[in-house]
Amino acid sequence: MLKYRILTAMVLIPLVIVAIFLFSQTAFSLACAGVILLGAWEWGRLCGLQQSWQNIVYLCVVVIALIIANQVPFIWVLMIGTLWWMFASLWLLFYPRGEGFWRYRGVRYGIGLLILVPTWVALTSLQSEFANLGPWYVLFMLLIIWAMDSGSYFTGRCWGKTHFAPVISPKKTVQGLYGGFVIVGLVDVGIIMSFHLSLHHAMLVLVISLVTAVVAVLGDLVESMFKRYQNVKDSGTILPGHGGILDRIDSLTAVAPVYALMITLIELHGLPF
Repeated sequence: MLKYRILTAMVLIPLVIVAIFLFSQTAFSLACAGVILLGAWEWGRLCGLQQSWQNIVYLCVVVIALIIANQVPFIWVLMIGTLWWMFASLWLLFYPRGEGFWRYRGVRYGIGLLILVPTWVALTSLQSEFANLGPWYVLFMLLIIWAMDSGSYFTGRCWGKTHFAPVISPKKTVQGLYGGFVIVGLVDVGIIMSFHLSLHHAMLVLVISLVTAVVAVLGDLVESMFKRYQNVKDSGTILPGHGGILDRIDSLTAVAPVYALMITLIELHGLPF
């Protein structure tokens, strides 16, 4: 499993970096939409859709939602996405008592839209709205997510003992969580030293990284909660060693709208980092 996980990451990460820096805005937007639709297909299965035609209908709904979202100011969508993840994080506190919400299919379909559509808007707006800095903003976000995910995973495997969310995600440990934050901190130090950032900008990097890392953990836990409700281990099998697309982008779906909103507000105040 670990071998396949590493090999899959070695293939996907270069492809992602190429897409961020070399794709046109339209190509990047379409590529992100493709990933979102793959996630929507898995979400349909997670909601209990059994027939392919039902999933196709749900995909059409998602496409319509993406088109509508593209017509409104992106900051509104980012705010909606951020508010949703604030609510979802509170939902974690009441697990499994919140299972009543999950029983309604309409609620599950709506949750899928709240998870997937703001992610697409966040990625496309980050890459296109901030001139030459846009791709770097996207890469920085992904670096923090990858650092948090990999640091938590490998530290937890080596030294994990104390489980911090045993009911929702039994394999996550406090030691793994600390390891993730340490790796994120090392990434921050590398960025600060490489770009010779001022104290002000270094503090911005640290704060944004901390929020991003925390939200990444919450996103992972929320998807695990939904899988627990549905009694499935993985959202799919498309990625060897990782499960499904949603299993790979669970942290990203939570981080993207929150991170993009932070960057947008910072840029609006003339404080690019």
